[in-house]
Amino acid sequence: MTAHAGDSLPRIAQASIDGPVLAFSILLTICTSVLCSLAPALRAIGADVSGGLKEGAQSIARGNDRFRSALVVLQITLGLVLLVGAELLTAGFLQLVRRDPGFRPDHLLTFNVGFSEKSDFGERLLERLRAIPGVQASAMGRPLPLQGHQIRIAFDLPMRPAAASDRPRSDAAIVTPGFFSAMGIPLLKGRDINDRDRASAPPVVVVNQAFARKFFPGEEAIGKRVQTGVGPGAVLREIVGVVGDARQAVAGADPDPVYYFPSQQLPWGVETVVLRTAGPPQQLESAVRAAVADVDRQVPIQQFRTGEQLAAGVVSQMQLSILLMGGFAAVALLLTATGLYGVLSYAVERRRREIGLRIALGAGRGEVVGLVFRQATWLVATGLALGLAGAAVAGRLVRSSMLGVEPLNLALLSLACGTLVVVSVAAAYIPATRAASIDPMKALRSE
Repeated sequence: MTAHAGDSLPRIAQASIDGPVLAFSILLTICTSVLCSLAPALRAIGADVSGGLKEGAQSIARGNDRFRSALVVLQITLGLVLLVGAELLTAGFLQLVRRDPGFRPDHLLTFNVGFSEKSDFGERLLERLRAIPGVQASAMGRPLPLQGHQIRIAFDLPMRPAAASDRPRSDAAIVTPGFFSAMGIPLLKGRDINDRDRASAPPVVVVNQAFARKFFPGEEAIGKRVQTGVGPGAVLREIVGVVGDARQAVAGADPDPVYYFPSQQLPWGVETVVLRTAGPPQQLESAVRAAVADVDRQVPIQQFRTGEQLAAGVVSQMQLSILLMGGFAAVALLLTATGLYGVLSYAVERRRREIGLRIALGAGRGEVVGLVFRQATWLVATGLALGLAGAAVAGRLVRSSMLGVEPLNLALLSLACGTLVVVSVAAAYIPATRAASIDPMKALRSE
């Protein structure tokens, strides 16, 4: 389980099952079993023995039939809700895996560097990294694609001014020259950020295609201006390029608008280095460490990741959710089958004399089996009806917590309902066949 959690849970790698945890789980299981046994035990103690003998042993627990049936209905309802949740997560995960991230993860190596007191550390480091054999391009950026909404900056469109509370907002990233080629993000129009885009040069930005479509629909984005900041610190920046849609967030049906600032014109600090390599990127780790040490030995290096690891790491949280939801759904199916089997077996045993009498009067095997399945059908139908309402609520909750999960549709509902029906039929089969094989003479004599 911990292998599928990735970095989605803090300190998950340190989690393990030790003696105290196991002992606590066993103690909790024993206490739960004892507490659940109290109610039937107290009911048995307070039972009217003489009345039970007069009315027959079968009448002692007759008042519990509705309660048992209600429990089975509840199990079926919860089972359907969990099944639908697991289906939605699985469908969303498959869609996520097939989705184009907007950059080329192959032959890509990324790592983080700490703060350096040398003002030219970034430029010297990138120059030193480019000299490593096998490195085709090097750049720095913050944040990288698929790392979520880390920087969101409001801005104004001079041609469409808005009140301060209504200013549009967008994801933003700070990058050095060569970032798009290193990441494998295509330049669609205009120009890339280059070495001339320094603090003394005219302020510029590069936007992605989603940004251009959203804020300049039907217009040419190149040459348009956006104003970042407020008051005296507001800066009017010209859009000089449009690049492809590298997804900033893993979820969402459509790519988010992103605009990219030159690192020299927005010196907030850029700590992530990206390298485009000719061969396997893992083989360059030792050379990269030596290059960083040559520039500044005091700077720490962290989190080496290939492009594939960068792309795969973002789905770890959904993987864990699928495993947990699938596990709960499997347990719910097992409980549903066990509960339905128990209720039907008990009902057959209680109606043994009645079933024997029906058989003695000429009832066929199919009629007796149908008698048991009719009771099962009522329980399953009631549970499914309630479960459909719960599944609709669960579908909305899953979609709101994990954007990009596809909406609940008839196919998913049919699959979940069909699974529960198959499990229920299997659970009802043994009690039904047992009822059909009752010997009427033995059943009548036992009374």
